[in-house]
Amino acid sequence: MTNPSGKRPQRRKPLDPARQAAFDVLRAVSERFPNDPRAPVAAFTLGGVLLHELEEPRAAATAFHRARTLWSQGPLALDAWASEAEALHSAGDTNEAAQLATRYLASHPDGRHARSMRALASAE
Repeated sequence: MTNPSGKRPQRRKPLDPARQAAFDVLRAVSERFPNDPRAPVAAFTLGGVLLHELEEPRAAATAFHRARTLWSQGPLALDAWASEAEALHSAGDTNEAAQLATRYLASHPDGRHARSMRALASAE
């Protein structure tokens, strides 16, 4: 993500070595072993770290999309869908976020993320 000056924002602080090792495992499981039953959960967790700790919303959106793709009917699918839309919005991609939120609402108008998806869908 770039800011108005065109520079990529810096991470607030690097991960400590143990957290970096865990981050690397999450990335490896989700990207290199997509058939592993833990891959969707690893991708979802990776998205959370990227969004909330490292403040890299575009990369987080990619991880949430991977989680949603790997386990489209799994228990985290709707959470990953909503998190992907929220990450896209945080990355400044309001059009793509609104489109994803609109698709969520078309499929799950009463889903647990319907309220936040309505807000994103109308933010276009």
